[in-house]
Amino acid sequence: MSNLHISEGKTTPKVIWDLDTGVFVVSGKSFPENTKKFYNLLTDWLESQKIENSATFEFHFYYLSSSSIIAIYQILKRLELISSQGVDIKIIWKYDEGDDDIERIGLDYQKITKLKIEPLSVPNLI
Repeated sequence: MSNLHISEGKTTPKVIWDLDTGVFVVSGKSFPENTKKFYNLLTDWLESQKIENSATFEFHFYYLSSSSIIAIYQILKRLELISSQGVDIKIIWKYDEGDDDIERIGLDYQKITKLKIEPLSVPNLI
């Protein structure tokens, strides 16, 4: 099994997915030129790796394009499948204080998936 590490780019988020710790973080801005190409790396990784027992996924965006919103939804759908196979999946949806748009996206995901998504307001660091 291998971990997934992608450095933050000008238009892409940082990704640190660590099977050893069970913590999976995606953070930053997301408006890649080719959203499918970028996010297929993540969904392909999820399909090729075995997450056992439990995992915590932290998402913290300060900008999400509409195509990224759809791509994140696809990741969450994959996590729903993994959860249905007995893996305890925890989702933490971080948003900067006062960022109603990103907060609302997380709340929408909570409504349209079967995942337990914990919204978490954090001080605006940007």
